[in-house]
Amino acid sequence: MRGRPTVMASRHRKRKARPAANSLTNIFGDEWSVSDDWVEVANQMCAILNFPDLTTRNGLKDVHADLEAYDSRLNQAFKYGRQNRNFKIMGGVVAVWTKMCTVDSILQDRLIDAGLLERVMTLTENSETLGLALRFLNVITFHFGKRFALEFRRYVGKLISLWKAHVDDPMVPSLVLGILAHSPSVLQSPSVRIELSPLVENILETLRQPALTSWLFDHAMAFFGGSSSNVLSECKNNRSYLLLCVAMLRSHDLNRRMQALRGIWRMSSPVTCKYIATFAIVGNLKKCDYPSDLSAILGEFGQERTEALGIKLCMRDYVALHSQNTLKPDPLALGRALGAQIMTNQFSVPQKACTGCARLRSCACCSDWNKCAPECIVALRAASEHPSDLDLADALEWKSTHCEKDGGKKALQVARNAISRVPSIPFFYYAVASQQHNVDHLDTLRVSKKGLKCPDIPLWIRTSLLRYAINSALHISTAACSWDQRANFLAMLISAHEDSCELIRILPPDSMFMQGDLSIHIIVTLLVRGPECAIDGPEMQEVSKKSEINNKFMDYLGIPLGMPSLVKDTRKQILDNMSDALQEWKDTLEITNGFVAESQESDLTFADHDESARHLDTWLSNFEDEDRRAKPGQYRWWSAEMSKEQLTPMRCTWCERTSAVLKKCGQCGTTRYEFAIFLQASDAVCLMVF
Repeated sequence: MRGRPTVMASRHRKRKARPAANSLTNIFGDEWSVSDDWVEVANQMCAILNFPDLTTRNGLKDVHADLEAYDSRLNQAFKYGRQNRNFKIMGGVVAVWTKMCTVDSILQDRLIDAGLLERVMTLTENSETLGLALRFLNVITFHFGKRFALEFRRYVGKLISLWKAHVDDPMVPSLVLGILAHSPSVLQSPSVRIELSPLVENILETLRQPALTSWLFDHAMAFFGGSSSNVLSECKNNRSYLLLCVAMLRSHDLNRRMQALRGIWRMSSPVTCKYIATFAIVGNLKKCDYPSDLSAILGEFGQERTEALGIKLCMRDYVALHSQNTLKPDPLALGRALGAQIMTNQFSVPQKACTGCARLRSCACCSDWNKCAPECIVALRAASEHPSDLDLADALEWKSTHCEKDGGKKALQVARNAISRVPSIPFFYYAVASQQHNVDHLDTLRVSKKGLKCPDIPLWIRTSLLRYAINSALHISTAACSWDQRANFLAMLISAHEDSCELIRILPPDSMFMQGDLSIHIIVTLLVRGPECAIDGPEMQEVSKKSEINNKFMDYLGIPLGMPSLVKDTRKQILDNMSDALQEWKDTLEITNGFVAESQESDLTFADHDESARHLDTWLSNFEDEDRRAKPGQYRWWSAEMSKEQLTPMRCTWCERTSAVLKKCGQCGTTRYEFAIFLQASDAVCLMVF
């Protein structure tokens, strides 16, 4: 009897020593063949832990249904890997977590609530797992939700401390900077208490290092470009950052030149346009004739095409028309005369100021206009003796509503209706573009380009449409954060450059808009031509000469030379600081130019213009028929058709959250879902490899 229990105990001990068929010891006993392929590691981990297919809706729904059990398996594997210092196991678990968090936002929230972020951050305490944790954060910040943002704020200070502690390790600063660049809004939170000035200095100092990498540089620029207002204020106070942006305008990489321009623009203060009273211009023209040198310039250009003469004649005719109408009222005759003046002169009156006192419209003279304009419009529409009467009525109604307070939407609709009725009159394309060039740049570009194809375009309408097209094309191409649709952006930039060259060629020397037009021409030329365009070369010298001549006209006409604008300020910042910028950032510029392979060099040559012009024409024609259901301010260029295998479960078009179990939008309670490109496991995890 005594021996039997001994045998049983012996058997029991043997049973304990023998590992179970599915134990972690048996599973992870062998080394995996692939050392750095975390995608393969994650796939093997999913197979070993009996996970469903995370690339299907049903698989994700299974995980949702029993998340506690699945997360428990991952936790056991993670603990085992940490206890045995098996970083391959830990990396596999982190890779699976990354998969789950990136393909399903609700899964991400639930995992964060279960303490996922705290588990991952414990890996930063060990040098061998530090890179693994940072890689996870680098990926997850591409797709983070509110729960992650709330939790992540607690660790921002720790990440920056890690950066300082591992400043000699190129991986750590790069990944920390990438994490911060992906989540700029986190630094805006009052709960994040870090000193931003040293952070900005550390980043700039890192960009001066000889070991600088393309990944690090691009994320640094992305961090500055998408940073919050408090970081931006630090950038404004740091001249080195301004000089960096100016120097990068000489980069061989077009994308970096555009990043640099966005950085300069972000540091510029908002500018409120001031109104120039044409009354003062006319008064100066009455004093005396132009000086001999200015008269010679006007004679060569054609004095009848100048802006100052147009203002003078328009003012004279307008006063005469009202005087004549006072003696013999005739709304139809007055309407025809006013409508014709509006369609043939850029400075048709009344503008925002009275023709007699140059003050805002509140006097008796302006009251006459407010009364007679509607009468003239009614008379023109009722008569319709000539086909042009309706055109004149639309022009007069557009001008009338355009001058009203908050009349922009109504004026825009008037102009659109006129185009629908008669699409060959360039004035109405100008009317549409002038109402919305700060609202819908895509439509402004389309309307401007169509207007430029009309026959018999007056000079002032051609210059205005070119100006709107340039501004819109530049805004679209520089505002985009992605470089995937490269052909579209190149077409926009080349179109803006060609239009800019045409504009300054035909612009009157006394144009009140020339300084802004020359400024934007310099900016676009530096973007398109890059380092091929010398700052002190013949092209820029010609621009400088035009600017000096225009300044003389502005001084004579009494127009303030120092009127601020964004493009003028940008031009001044570039030209005044280029020498210092190249001196301070010469080495960094050379390093970044070395990143660009010769076969993939982003520099543009004018040999590309024909192809880009054809692409722009194709884009414009396609855009006219495009189903424009995107939200205002969203620019969408859809690529080739997607296969069913690429489609995600469902994504809410309101909040853009992705999940297999979403039924109604939590924001509005309405079912608003569309298919979207599915993020495959390889896309989610491959970014973890530095």
